[in-house]
Amino acid sequence: MRPWNICCSHFPFAAGLYRSVNDFSSAMQAPILSFDEVSLNAHGHDAINDVRRVSCGGPVPFRNCHVLSPAAIQSAERQLRDANRLVAHSLFRGHVACTRQWARSHGRPYWIVPHGCLDPWGLKTRTAMKQLWLTLTGRRCLADAECVVFSTHRERDKAQRWLTRDNGVVVHWPIDIPDLRDRDARRARFRERYGIPLEAKLLLYVGRLHTMKRPIETVTAFAAAAESATHLAVVGMDGDLSRSQVQAEIPRSVAGRVHVIGELSGTPLGDANMAADGFISLSWRENFGYAVCDALAHALPIIVTPGHDI
Repeated sequence: MRPWNICCSHFPFAAGLYRSVNDFSSAMQAPILSFDEVSLNAHGHDAINDVRRVSCGGPVPFRNCHVLSPAAIQSAERQLRDANRLVAHSLFRGHVACTRQWARSHGRPYWIVPHGCLDPWGLKTRTAMKQLWLTLTGRRCLADAECVVFSTHRERDKAQRWLTRDNGVVVHWPIDIPDLRDRDARRARFRERYGIPLEAKLLLYVGRLHTMKRPIETVTAFAAAAESATHLAVVGMDGDLSRSQVQAEIPRSVAGRVHVIGELSGTPLGDANMAADGFISLSWRENFGYAVCDALAHALPIIVTPGHDI
């Protein structure tokens, strides 16, 4: 018997959510069951953790996992035969109600990890749908959970209105502590690759290119405030903004000093942190904020908004 993680569309484009579900999987030695939208099946399978996939086919609302079809639920039941606890990640999809129903049917506990879904800022988008889900399903699922796991005390405090009993707990997500002994060599390697002078000051943005994270506003603020020898590196995968859209917003005055690099991970992302002199995030909301914590682990000073719950 072992615990299982339950989520939707477990692919790298989910960024911080993807990373934290993998961390839960590793820490608990618990496989991942991912309910996948049909349109996302081409993204392939996870090579790091033990991931089993159930395709959410059929008409709307089955195909986008808002409601799970009987076939998807039966497939999940077969996968979960050895489960003694389920950990449901994120909200507003059918996997949460399915987790509660499984627990009730089998007399076993479950956890819920909201990953920022109950933040007031996030609830301002698709408000009617989210409020309906919370009223019809969500409150019961949260109340019946053995615990609701938050990554920061502030995230828990903001979500408290949705918890009808005292089952919220805080567990900070883990961050790898880098070896800084080869910082100079990695700093030089990154700067040479992207044409950034070794003596220049470098400010680093890391995050999805998404309006919530405000990359364009970051470029605008940099252009208004930065000294003439300072550079900005913008690192992150496309979100609801593309790399070309961010590049198009770079003012001429800093055109040679703003580097929109795209996605980096692993050693190249570590090189970016090694190369930087400071980190900036003007995000509206980060219920944890892996990027800022990684920057702090690399001993970088930070410029962040109050929306960072950590």
